Amino acid sequence: MLSSHRGFPRSSFTFGLAGLLAVVLFALSPPGRGAAVVSTPGGIGAAYVAPAPAIEVIFRFEVVDLADTTPGQDLWEYSYVVSGLTLTANQGFTIFFDLSLYTLLQNPPPFVNADFSLLVAQPDLALNSNGFYDALALRDNPSFADPFKLRVVWLGTGSTTPGAQPYTVYNADFTTQSQGQTTNVPEPSALALVCSGIALASMRVRRRTPGSARVSRAGRGVPPRRTSKDVRNTGRDHLHCDSRPRKSVPAGRRHQHSGRARSPELTAALFLFLLIFLPAANAQLVIGPPETVTETRITRTVFEYVMRAKITNPGPAAAAISATVTSSSPKTVIVQNTLTFGNVGALTTADSTGTFTLRHDRTVPFNPAVLHWTIKQPFIVSAATPTAGASEVGVTVRPQVFFSKTVDPATLNANNFFAKGPDGQKLPATIVPANDATFAWLFFAAPMAGASQEQVTVDGATIRLAGGADLLDAANNGTPGSKLTFDFSTVSLAPLANTTVWGRIVDPGPDLLPYTANDSLPGPDRLPMTEDDIHLLPIAGVKGLSHRLGKPSRRNRCRRRGGGAQNKWRQVKGRAASRSTASLREM
Repeated sequence: MLSSHRGFPRSSFTFGLAGLLAVVLFALSPPGRGAAVVSTPGGIGAAYVAPAPAIEVIFRFEVVDLADTTPGQDLWEYSYVVSGLTLTANQGFTIFFDLSLYTLLQNPPPFVNADFSLLVAQPDLALNSNGFYDALALRDNPSFADPFKLRVVWLGTGSTTPGAQPYTVYNADFTTQSQGQTTNVPEPSALALVCSGIALASMRVRRRTPGSARVSRAGRGVPPRRTSKDVRNTGRDHLHCDSRPRKSVPAGRRHQHSGRARSPELTAALFLFLLIFLPAANAQLVIGPPETVTETRITRTVFEYVMRAKITNPGPAAAAISATVTSSSPKTVIVQNTLTFGNVGALTTADSTGTFTLRHDRTVPFNPAVLHWTIKQPFIVSAATPTAGASEVGVTVRPQVFFSKTVDPATLNANNFFAKGPDGQKLPATIVPANDATFAWLFFAAPMAGASQEQVTVDGATIRLAGGADLLDAANNGTPGSKLTFDFSTVSLAPLANTTVWGRIVDPGPDLLPYTANDSLPGPDRLPMTEDDIHLLPIAGVKGLSHRLGKPSRRNRCRRRGGGAQNKWRQVKGRAASRSTASLREM
């Protein structure tokens, strides 16, 4: 029977000490094993428990701050102990190092044992891709008895320290078998705390054995009272088993592995490099450095990247832009070589509307300079007005077509750019190209018929690029010399009996809205949109067409009896007044 001494049951204390010992054994036991406490006639004992049937795969790491060998480079060493993992030949695992936190991974990595082939890939800023440490099994059931070590340069700031990283276990075909996060080994200070607890407990046992109780305070067998100062001193004496100062790690920083943002300085430097050295078929357009969209592992060292890019246009607007890419490096293989941009405005930078794909061997850094772009701008009709299928188009509207590149005006004629009326006959017109030869009008000799179907034809078979032999792909179907046709219908001019339309033709001002402060002011009656309004932007020489509106007065008033009540269209003569036709208001 266990006895007690001075009010302390030995049975309670014994099993308390046994529990503390079990905690220590559990912390120190190999992964997959447990610890048990055994009661014996002579005291207590402990034993390891056999592994459970299902063993969790654990990558435990310990990281040590080494003496820096290069000024400005914070050198650390990782040591990994892998447990619970069974591999066959040509399977392996990869530990990834965030490119924003690590650089200069030790290469070649330290030897572990003959069962593994090891390699390292550096973080690649140009690919926006993390670095990695890879271990490939050379035989079935390789040995994990030895730790896997690697030195790295830490890029963290302040008091931050390296922490956990993501890892992947892969099959022989490099598909993912499992993945997770590495786990930190218990800190030496934590183990020291447990050790100090055991030491204190053992001291207490010795003080409470028969005949050893200290008599104090009137001879009572009570241990001396300990003050908070004594406790603090004891903790200080035992906690600092590891005299090396350690850096504190803010909460959450140990698990920062997904920060993949490329620094602005890097992007600007790469872009400037490519602006200077990147060859292009069109000197006005420049493709910037590619940006990774997705990353997929193909082999042990080869990864596939789906990428996009930006294009800068320092010149006039360009339409239907695309580009093809080739590689001059055997380490970078193009899988899908076409990138589309569509229409790119003047003096703008635009994102690609599509992606291209390449595969790169990560044993060497990716160099964007090995990509050679050929920028393609087809010679097409990029836009036209009126749009195809438009209705209620004014009878004096002049059809206009826009070209993606400068056209040779001498090749435009009545046989390849014309309009036909509803009777199938060509409408007499004059072709008027723009001064920069990027578009052309059809100026009709007479207004088109009202409520009629018109058709415009652009035949690229004889329309050529300025200064070149390229034929116009008018239909934009990839065939130079193709033909484009589009139809539209005009507004009805039929009068309605007993209807009067009258108003005033005015300039609506810069905002294109009539009767606002930039084109008119209230008159003496202080009411807007009345007869005495003051118009700030009078239009000289404007005449309402006789078939729609009465002849304007000197104040640009007009009246027409029997005008259309359903379609209140305003037609004026003179190109200078064309943007003001919407300003006729009913009163």
